[in-house]
Amino acid sequence: MVKSIRTGIWRFDERGRVRCLALLGSVGLHLLVLAGLVTLYPRIEPSSATSSGVVMAEFVLLEDADGDGGRVQDAESVAEQPEPMSGHAEDALAASLPVDAGAENELPNASEPSQDHTLTRLRQLPRPRDPPQPNEPLPQQLPQPQLVTWAHDLPQSNEQPLRHAPLPSLREADLVAAVAAPLPDFSNFREPEIAPLDVGEHQMFDDMVAEWSSDVEAISAEPLSWEHEGRTYSARISRNEAGDNMGMDQMIVEVSTERDGRRWSTQMRMQRLAFSSFAQFVDRWDPNVQIHDDVIDGRFHSNSEVFISRSGGVQPTFHGKVTTARRVNTSNSERFVRREEVFLGGLETRVKRIRLPQQFVALDEIDDVPGERVHRFAADAQISFHDDGSFSWAYLKGEMSGHRVRLSDEPHYLLGDRGVSLRVSGVVNGKVLVYAPNDIVIGDDLLYAGDPRLDPDSDDFIGLVADRNVAVAEPRITGPGDVTVHAAILAKRRFLVRNYSSRRAGTLHVFGSVAAGSLSATEPRFRTRLEFDPRLGDARPPGFPVTDRYEVVEWGGAWTEELPGGAG
Repeated sequence: MVKSIRTGIWRFDERGRVRCLALLGSVGLHLLVLAGLVTLYPRIEPSSATSSGVVMAEFVLLEDADGDGGRVQDAESVAEQPEPMSGHAEDALAASLPVDAGAENELPNASEPSQDHTLTRLRQLPRPRDPPQPNEPLPQQLPQPQLVTWAHDLPQSNEQPLRHAPLPSLREADLVAAVAAPLPDFSNFREPEIAPLDVGEHQMFDDMVAEWSSDVEAISAEPLSWEHEGRTYSARISRNEAGDNMGMDQMIVEVSTERDGRRWSTQMRMQRLAFSSFAQFVDRWDPNVQIHDDVIDGRFHSNSEVFISRSGGVQPTFHGKVTTARRVNTSNSERFVRREEVFLGGLETRVKRIRLPQQFVALDEIDDVPGERVHRFAADAQISFHDDGSFSWAYLKGEMSGHRVRLSDEPHYLLGDRGVSLRVSGVVNGKVLVYAPNDIVIGDDLLYAGDPRLDPDSDDFIGLVADRNVAVAEPRITGPGDVTVHAAILAKRRFLVRNYSSRRAGTLHVFGSVAAGSLSATEPRFRTRLEFDPRLGDARPPGFPVTDRYEVVEWGGAWTEELPGGAG
C-alpha cells in the first residue's frame, strides 16, 4: 500500500495489503511509544495567559529500499515542558495536516532505485515557529528523506517540571541538621539589678575622676585598686586616641566592687577637653576689666579671680556652668549681685587650674598633612575667605597679590612664618586652621557659609590661633556697627578689641569660643554677646590645641549587678 501524503490517493494491490498491515503495525507501535512518553511527562497547568510552550511533532515516512514496506519513525516531543496529548488530540492534529495535489511528491515505491534510509537523528528545531496557515502550500522539492514539521504554541507554566526538582537528601548529617535544636532554658533568667550610689560613693567618684582627668599620663593599662569605707574598689581604664586632628581623645573607665556577696560594676566615658570646649576660657583675669553688660551662653572657666559688676539694672548673665580656680569678686559692684540671677548654669569655685600649653599648635601633627593642604606665609598677609570654598590672599607689603586657592573637603592649614601677622575676614566654606606666631587681626565679619544654627549638617570650621594676640580691628577697618565672628579663638597673650574706648558702635557677637591668656575691655565700643557652638562639644577645628583635662560625658551614676556567667 502506498499513500501520497499530498494527493491522498490509495492504491491497493497484493503488495499494498501487506504494506497496509505493516503500516498499521508501525502506527500502533508509534502510538504506544507516544503514550509512554506522555505518561513520563507530568501535566502542568499554565501559570498565566501570557506564557506559552511549543510542542513539535515530527512524522517521517520512510520506505525500505528492498520494497518490504515503509517504516514510521517514532514521534518525539522536543518541547521544554510538553503538554500531554490524548488520542483524540492526535487525530485532530493529523486531520489538520494540509493536503496538496501532485504525484511528484509521492514516496518512492519498490520499483524505484533503492536509497539508504538509515534512521536520521531528530534535530533540535529553532523556536518559536508560526503554525502553517490552512491555505499555505508546503515547500516543493523537499529533500529525501522527507521531513515535515509543524509547531503549535501552547500555554507554558513558569514552574519547573517535577523531574528537575531535587530529591530530599537522605544523608545522616542532613537528617540530624533537620532536627530542631532544643529551646534554651529561661527558667533562671532575670534582669540584673540596678543600685544607686550612696552619698559617700558620690564624693569618692568625684575625687577619683578629678585625679584621673588631671594626671592622664600616669594612668596605665594595669587595673587600679583602692579602699573606701572598708570596701575594695578596682578600676580598669582604657584610652582611645582620636582618629584625626579634629577628634577628641576618650577614656573608658570600668569600676567594680563587691557588696552583700554580689559583684557590682559601673562604667563611665570620659572625653578630653580642647580649649574650644569652653565658650570662654581665661588664664589670667585683668583686674581692671569687669564683666558687666555681657551675655555668655556656654561653659566659662578662669584660672584666676573673676570680677563681676552690676550697676543700675545692668548685670552679666552666664547661661552655662562657671568654674574658677579662685573666686568671684564683686567688690566693685554698685549693687548686690544675686548668684541665682547671674550664674544660671551654676557656679563652682576653687577648682583645679587648666594649664595653657607651651606650644599652641602641634606642628608635628601637621607634618603628616599633604603639602597641597598646608599654605605658609612668609610676611604679613590679608586672607579673604569666599563662600564658593576658596580663599584669596595678598601680602600687605610688596607686589605679590591676587592669589586664590580652592579648599578641599579635607582640613587645610594656613600658617604664618616666624614674626608674621595675618588678617582674616569673609565667608568660610571648609575646615581651616589659621595660625600666626605674632597676631591675628579680624578685619571684618568672619562667617560660616553654612550657619550651624540653621543647618545642623554644616561642616564648616575655622580656628584662629596666635602666639600673641587675636584682635578685633579698629573702627576705621571694620566700619561702624556690629561685628560678627564665627570661629574658635585662642590667643596665648590676649584677646582684645582695639580702640574699645570709642563711642558705642554695636555688638560684638562671637559664635564659637574664645580662650585667651587675658582679655581686654570691650566697652563702650561693643556690648559682647558670646554664643557657644555646640558642635565644639564633640569636635574641634583642625589641629586646635587640647587641654590636659578630661571630663565625664556619659555615666549612668549607678551600680549594675554582674550576674554569674553573664546571665541576664
